[in-house]
Amino acid sequence: MAIKLTDLRKRVQNSFVSVRILRENLSSTITIVERDNGATLNSIKILSAPIDNVWIFDNEDGEKIFLSSGKKVEQTVIYFNEEQRRLYIFMIELKSTLDERKLIHCRDKFQDTLSHVSIYLLLNHHNESFEGVDIVPIGLIFYNQEIISTQSIQNLNESVLINNFKNYIQNNDDNFLVILETIALGRQMIPISCFENQHSGNEIEVEFAKILEKI
Repeated sequence: MAIKLTDLRKRVQNSFVSVRILRENLSSTITIVERDNGATLNSIKILSAPIDNVWIFDNEDGEKIFLSSGKKVEQTVIYFNEEQRRLYIFMIELKSTLDERKLIHCRDKFQDTLSHVSIYLLLNHHNESFEGVDIVPIGLIFYNQEIISTQSIQNLNESVLINNFKNYIQNNDDNFLVILETIALGRQMIPISCFENQHSGNEIEVEFAKILEKI
């Protein structure tokens, strides 16, 4: 039996609602827990976060409905700034130790996650309040210790990533840029900001406003 394209879109949207890929944020503190039991960085807390216009994108349910098991970040937080008319996509990853391989892995996770989120937004775009809104993807890496070296990278593309990161750390910049190849948004250059644990514990706390300052 044939189905109209508009009807197919409605069915997909209803499926998204039924699995609740997008959850409303209900607290001013957003807690993200590391799934690796052997990690020394167990969780982060984003403090003083807005409750309105903030959603949590459920990566696990996203995997089921997209029939994909690609690399996903620990958590994705979506924030709509009405005044700026911007939809921020914060893709958040936790690493106990950040080395070259794990930095590359973070970049790949940002790429896969952004592809999934952008497809969701494309298919589920039925809210007129989002018309003309700019999508602003941002990668956030939280870690206990950084041990990245520029000596062991042979691949030119990965060398650019590593060197950009090292320059970012040395210059104390707010962020550094990486190129992602996504399905719905095409090639995107996005900022990445990193937060190192300044204490001896296994949890990092950061103010939501501090994250916005890094953009």
